[in-house]
Amino acid sequence: MLKFIDAVIDELKGQSRFGVATFSTNAKVEIYLGQYEDTDALQEAVFNIKYEPGQTNTAAGIQIVREQMFQAFNGGRASAPDYLILLTDGVSNLNSGQTINQADRASFEGIEIIAVGIGLKQDYEVNAIAHDENHVFAVDQFDQLSYVVDPVSKLICAGR
Repeated sequence: MLKFIDAVIDELKGQSRFGVATFSTNAKVEIYLGQYEDTDALQEAVFNIKYEPGQTNTAAGIQIVREQMFQAFNGGRASAPDYLILLTDGVSNLNSGQTINQADRASFEGIEIIAVGIGLKQDYEVNAIAHDENHVFAVDQFDQLSYVVDPVSKLICAGR
């Protein structure tokens, strides 16, 4: 997943601010928008993110992005569109009843969600999270994430 994030940063270098939040049992903002002005420092910070094993609490991941990531005091800009690229390799198994609700709230707040499912091709939850079938991407394995870097980046560029 970190290689995917790194590749998207490369594709959109100088055009976007990036933040990273992780979720498993709990969610955490790892990098706030605009925290790094230097692309190399941002990419180094991405590769220093540690994997946290646990359950799949997608609702908490979306919620923390909604409540913290796009706020002005954390680098959000009212003049820029807000995109959440959600990568998941599992259907929610913690707070699963809140996942679609959090995605709906994000959409209502103007956050466009691009969902990338790994090993979840026909997953209802991933499709419902994105609110748009053109914002859903699927790969069978982690090493195939490179296949969706270009289409995800183009989707973001087209929205600006």
